[in-house]
Amino acid sequence: MFRHVAVIGAGAAGLVVGHELLREGHTVVVYEKGEQVGGSWIYTSETESDPLGVDPNRYPVHSSLYKSLRVNLPRELMGFQAYPFVARNYEGSVDLRRYPGHEEVLRYLQNFAREFGVDQVVRLHTEVLNARLVESNKWKVKSRKKDDVVEEETFDAVVVCNGHFSVPRLAQVPGIDSWPGKQMHSHNYRIPNPFQDQVVILIGHYASGLDIKRDLAGFAKEVHIASRSVADETHEKQPGYDNMWLHSMVERASEDGTVVFRNGRVVSADVIMHCTGLTGTSTTTLFLKPMALLLWMTIVLGHCTSTFFRQSWHQAFHLLGYHRRLSLSPSLNSRASGLPVFCLVELCFLHKTR
Repeated sequence: MFRHVAVIGAGAAGLVVGHELLREGHTVVVYEKGEQVGGSWIYTSETESDPLGVDPNRYPVHSSLYKSLRVNLPRELMGFQAYPFVARNYEGSVDLRRYPGHEEVLRYLQNFAREFGVDQVVRLHTEVLNARLVESNKWKVKSRKKDDVVEEETFDAVVVCNGHFSVPRLAQVPGIDSWPGKQMHSHNYRIPNPFQDQVVILIGHYASGLDIKRDLAGFAKEVHIASRSVADETHEKQPGYDNMWLHSMVERASEDGTVVFRNGRVVSADVIMHCTGLTGTSTTTLFLKPMALLLWMTIVLGHCTSTFFRQSWHQAFHLLGYHRRLSLSPSLNSRASGLPVFCLVELCFLHKTR
């Protein structure tokens, strides 16, 4: 039986969900609040009004991409089964490297959508306001277009693909509230130029921290990295740099502008940047009314039985499962009878500078 299915979000997960549903003959509407498809891979120079990203009244900026970001996995491991992410001279491609920049990933996703006609069922500039279960196990989805026109449509099923990791995780530093310098989260980092001649402390030495320290080195006066993964006595000048040091974790910050590390070193800093990642949030389901019959799909390596989905069609609501250490890979294309199985991946930190 063919179904009328709503997909919320047109990032990597939403696009491949749309493709698989269309392939199996279902009618599909993909809702996308933004002006183009691509989700986390859409770069913008815009940052949030609150550089720490914790003010509930701020206007949120979805992207965490910085301008220099490159993927840290070979492109061969990041593609969909039906459309490998191999180096090709398709229209618009300008980056054929095995570890391309974020622009190439966005082009890949947008070309995938065009190749399989998924772009034809995407409603851009359309925000989902609520989704509620009604009679006969149908779903009513209310949405608002850019011109503030509100519409409501009935679906047999809803698949939520609007992401999960969106709330900045901040390091807990004694005395930080009275420290007079600037604090920010790497979510709001884009380019190194604004840090010219400044002393910057990066808290966190994984993924974004590794990239941003190299980005800053050519502009900042000093770059100090605080890591919880090294011994307390660690104080190491970084090879190849005259202005970069690796420290143990920050012990405290002071009103006089200094920051003390566990190794006893004291640095007078201009900026503390939290390169500490993002955490999950309930915003994925804020539009659900009610949150009844929620089915969490915990997918490991993309495997699940088709029986689960044949039996769950009557509940008709699905959230994509998460496995943070998987790549955008063939696991996204695992299918089941009636509804495909997918694995949503934390993509915005899959990067490497080379």
